[in-house]
Amino acid sequence: MSKNGESTCQRAERSPVRTDVEFYVGDAIMKAISINVSESGLCFDMDEPIKICLRMEVNNQLINREAQIVWAKKKSDGGVTYGFEFTPNSNCW
Repeated sequence: MSKNGESTCQRAERSPVRTDVEFYVGDAIMKAISINVSESGLCFDMDEPIKICLRMEVNNQLINREAQIVWAKKKSDGGVTYGFEFTPNSNCW
């Protein structure tokens, strides 16, 4: 990033494209509307956040929680760090 907080990465030129998008999370088909498309990626809107079920061990206790993705950041090693927000009234497993 530059000193003013703007990305210094070169990105492919984006074209505004509004069309239906479907993608899969497990067995669920998710629906979205594209905002723009480039050779390297896609930006889209959804009516609801993408929700997942998490299972983790905390203090020797197994916890199951529903969460929604709130941010993602690409790492220099090619991986991705995700931020999740737990949702109230989790309905997992």
